[in-house]
Amino acid sequence: MGKKADLVKKISKWIVIVFLFLWAASIFKCELLTKLHGSEISNGYLQTGMIDQCDYFRVLDYSARTAKVYYVERGKDGFGDIVLFQKKDNQWILSDWETVWSGRGSADGFLWPYLR
Repeated sequence: MGKKADLVKKISKWIVIVFLFLWAASIFKCELLTKLHGSEISNGYLQTGMIDQCDYFRVLDYSARTAKVYYVERGKDGFGDIVLFQKKDNQWILSDWETVWSGRGSADGFLWPYLR
């Protein structure tokens, strides 16, 4: 093998290492935010009026005024929804939501860092 091939291998290896580090750091951030703030919005999905249950959730982003939460149901009608909240009068109020994936229908999206 030549020096060029060795350089390509080293660069490829570092790209993979950096990607895996960023992915792990993103998951750690979501897990930490869920641990710290999850109790505030664990049942927030009920505000949609369309989502009846949730098997688990992760807080994707959090600030004093906004929160972005990923709710997942694994049942027969499985879904994954990203729900956005705004804090008004010390209450988390739904501001928007998007279905990322579903067992039925056409939603088939991508969600960083959970991939789906």
